Amino acid sequence: MTVSGSERAHILLENSMQILELVKATFPGHAFDTRPPPHRCNSPALTHIEQLECAWYAVSSLLEESKNTNHTQPEIEPALLRFSRTAQKVMSSTASNYDIARLYLGSLIACIAVLFALSAAYRPISKSGYPGVFLAICVTSYSGMMFASSYVEEEQQFWYWILTGWTFYLHVKS
Repeated sequence: MTVSGSERAHILLENSMQILELVKATFPGHAFDTRPPPHRCNSPALTHIEQLECAWYAVSSLLEESKNTNHTQPEIEPALLRFSRTAQKVMSSTASNYDIARLYLGSLIACIAVLFALSAAYRPISKSGYPGVFLAICVTSYSGMMFASSYVEEEQQFWYWILTGWTFYLHVKS
């Protein structure tokens, strides 16, 4: 099944309208009106959101021209693709806007805390024998698995906590 140019443009327009609604909800300070944005679209130093506004302005202008002439402009499809790709860039950057320095600092603090905790727990665990070592292995491996994405789901958390809790109960009981 092949899709004609006007059908493809119509599908792209529908997708772009949906994406535009998401972008408007994410960035309420930007209007995305049909009139030109307050900045110049020809400026080389545009932010991603300003590039997106300019891309939508280009789409809006082409849509207005096609209303007046009653036929689809051939430039509408590339304009819609440009808007979609720019929106993808903008939305993916909002989803992963992490402060890497703070992530490293937090990891370093967590490692130091684990080292202090393990040094404080070494003597009681070594005196308790195999059950204490098993408990330490469970807690340490659980701590490592917290960074694995597939173990973050609730089912994995539940069963791992049950195992660790039961082992702790057996350790305290003995």
